[in-house]
Amino acid sequence: MSSEISNYSSALGHIPRQSIVDRSTYFRVGNSESKRQQYVETEAVQDFRHGERLVGVHSELQHVFRASEVNNSVTKENAIHKHKQAIQCVHEEMRRTSIDQRVKRELSRATEFERKRRISIVEDALENPCSETCKNMQATNNRLIEVHQSLKEIFKRRESIKAAKEREVRIGVEESKEMLLQQLRRRSAYTSLKDDIENEHVQQIRDFHERYQNEDFCRTDQQLMDVQEEMIKLYRKNEGMRQEKERQQMENAKQRKSIVEEELVRHFNRKCAKTMSNIEWGSVRRSNTDSMALARGQGRQIKKNKKTAVGFRKLQAIHSALILRTIVRNKTKE
Repeated sequence: MSSEISNYSSALGHIPRQSIVDRSTYFRVGNSESKRQQYVETEAVQDFRHGERLVGVHSELQHVFRASEVNNSVTKENAIHKHKQAIQCVHEEMRRTSIDQRVKRELSRATEFERKRRISIVEDALENPCSETCKNMQATNNRLIEVHQSLKEIFKRRESIKAAKEREVRIGVEESKEMLLQQLRRRSAYTSLKDDIENEHVQQIRDFHERYQNEDFCRTDQQLMDVQEEMIKLYRKNEGMRQEKERQQMENAKQRKSIVEEELVRHFNRKCAKTMSNIEWGSVRRSNTDSMALARGQGRQIKKNKKTAVGFRKLQAIHSALILRTIVRNKTKE
């Protein structure tokens, strides 16, 4: 690959530069030294640029050939990998087929051995009917017959149970169908009766409208309207009387309540005055007897009387507060 790149670059190096020379001929005017120097300089610059272009082309070609080499190596590796995988798959298939053939041979050998063994057992049983194997075969045959009979009975019993269930289901379905038909008949009879009643009602309405067109009926209608108006007036009058009666009852109840509250307040004040007078009289009496009580050692009784007076004052304050609260509640309700 490197030899091909070098040959290609050498071939590019021998490209004629006639076009370059032709493009630079316009510098050859006159025989002055300045023009000659300018011509030489331009030719050198063009040669330098041409060399740079060749170097760039050479590097590009090297890059392309390297990429192609890398691609070729990758494709070769992929092909080798695929070939190895194919060989491995073939080996696996061959191994699997060989295992299957071996298993088939083993199975055929085992079946042939079992067939020969059973044939020999049957031949021995036929040759020696009283042998142990013959007896065992007879016992197994009897057991198989019993099992077969029991299976038959079980199957028959199951079939009978299934038939009974199907018969019950069929009877239930028939009964439900019959009930549904009866309901439909009743519904049809009910609908027909309902239609007859509706038709009769419509006919009555028509007759009523026809009778309403007569004068007599119009007069009776007016009378009915008058009666209805009178009844409405009476109802309104009764309603007003009832409301007035209720209002009077409420006012009487309020008056009775206020009288009772005033009576309670007077009674409470009278009781308070009486208790206060009793307390004052007791205090005067105690003041007269304090000296005697102290002399006799009855100071405890004096303290007890003072405590009772304080407790009575507290009760009086609580009672007055309760009365005021009840009065305020009644006023708010009113």
